[in-house]
Amino acid sequence: MPLRPVYKCTQLELYSSLDTIWMNYDDHQATLLTYKSKYDAALSTSSKAAITAAKNLPDEEARNAESQNLRFEVVADGDKCTRNWQLLKGYIVEAFPGDNQEAQLDAAGMVYYTNAANHNWEFTVGMNTSAKNFIAANSATLLAAGFMPAGFELQYKTDSDAFDTKYNLFKHAQQSSEGTDEKIKANNKIYEDGMKMCADAVMFFVSDDAIVKKFTFTTVLQIVSPPGSASLKLQTIDLGTNVIIVGAKVIAQKEGNPALNGITNDSGEVLFPDIDPGAYTVTIDAIGYKQIIISKDVNTGVGARKDVFMTAQP
Repeated sequence: MPLRPVYKCTQLELYSSLDTIWMNYDDHQATLLTYKSKYDAALSTSSKAAITAAKNLPDEEARNAESQNLRFEVVADGDKCTRNWQLLKGYIVEAFPGDNQEAQLDAAGMVYYTNAANHNWEFTVGMNTSAKNFIAANSATLLAAGFMPAGFELQYKTDSDAFDTKYNLFKHAQQSSEGTDEKIKANNKIYEDGMKMCADAVMFFVSDDAIVKKFTFTTVLQIVSPPGSASLKLQTIDLGTNVIIVGAKVIAQKEGNPALNGITNDSGEVLFPDIDPGAYTVTIDAIGYKQIIISKDVNTGVGARKDVFMTAQP
């Protein structure tokens, strides 16, 4: 089971609210010290440092950016491979004229080329495998009769290997949850520590409503996060082929709020505008694909975006 947040807000809302609460603590620290000796100035310093440390851990957006950077690199490396295949086609046309030519092109991976050129990466893997095997089996003919340069076989292998490496890194980045768990664990700790202090402060200042509000998390949260000040856009993409998925059903649910429903358009996108900031559970269903359930923070004043890579049903 993945680690779950114990706080019911976004990470940025958590940090902003806790920062505010610990500033309120500084205002009343001397009085709280008369209640418990642990409520000294050092506690505020260490608590703020823990918030900063949690904040500095890579969040989902940073990890998503890493994944997107890898995706761009995979596209670039895949384009090199399809360019190389076109060069190979030219050598095959020279080396195998006549009726036998189409069979040779098929053996070299022509059946994969069109999809590979459209960034269907599993087809790129198939195209590269067929091409490398064909070159190895026919190198003498390609060099002599096809005018293939002596270094082409090594260049094709080098570019193919680079594509494979980036593609595998991209798939791993899409599936890894270790960084998310580390971030949530740190967030849970600073939230729980802050709430223990708040509970004591609320009890100690119970007769002063104005001070109690300063140590009530939901009250502070309402100040830093007004309703209707955010949006969420998602795009659904086939993980294996990099093709957008049209008609996926998307449900975005913030706890305590009505569910938001949408369907991805011809660009594979769905937009939820002018929504309340908060932590959303998003469920995505598409015919022929495994259901995906993700968590997504939507922060105040931010147009949140998430690319969702779906796996085809076997």
